[in-house]
Parts: sequence; C-alpha cells; structure tokens
Amino acid sequence: MSNAYIYFRFTTESSRQVCQRDCFSLDAESTTIGRDREADICLDFERCYRMEAAIVRRSDRYFLKELHATNGTRVGATRLLGQNEIELQHGDRIDIGASASRGFWLEFSHEVDVQSPSS
Repeated sequence: MSNAYIYFRFTTESSRQVCQRDCFSLDAESTTIGRDREADICLDFERCYRMEAAIVRRSDRYFLKELHATNGTRVGATRLLGQNEIELQHGDRIDIGASASRGFWLEFSHEVDVQSPSS
C-alpha cells in the first residue's frame, strides 16, 4: 500500500520561509495540473497552460507527463520537452512554467507502507 501527495509550497516575500498551502492526494489514475478550473490541481498562474501536465499512476509508480512544452516543466534540474514523461521520486520538486521565479513550486511525496512479515 502506498500514499502519494503533491504539496503546494511557496516562499514568503518578507521572510523567505517555506510554507505549505495545499496538499493534494494522488488517488486517481491520472491527475491534471493547470490553470483550468477543470484541472485536478488548479494553479492561478498566468504562465501556466490550462492543462500543463499530468501525474500518471502505474501500480505504485508515478510519472509526470508534460502536456504543453512552451513554458517548460521541470522536475529538479530536468526539463521535460514535448510530451515526455519522467518518473517521480519522493521529494522531487516540480516547477511549472516560471513558477520558481514566482516563489512557488509543487513537491511530490510518496510514502510506502512497509508491511511486517507475519510470524
């Protein structure tokens, strides 16, 4: 059993302290990210496409797939180009468009429950 989440994180202008605004559970087979109100994770950010990216679940693995390439989607230092996808790892930072320069980002969290062997 595993639980995966996307955390919306940002830094405050005054203190540069990292804060968390929202947490989104990744229960669905696909979770869309964009500024469209129909997106599962809706970002109020003009440099983000209506449907910018999707997180796709395959078994207990999660992949970020870019749906539009113009503004750029990054996982850490890796930029996704076109409709490429990358497997997400616990703690990965996802930058949508120029979100990093605006002081916010998404963070992937994947918690795996380890079952103890029965005696």
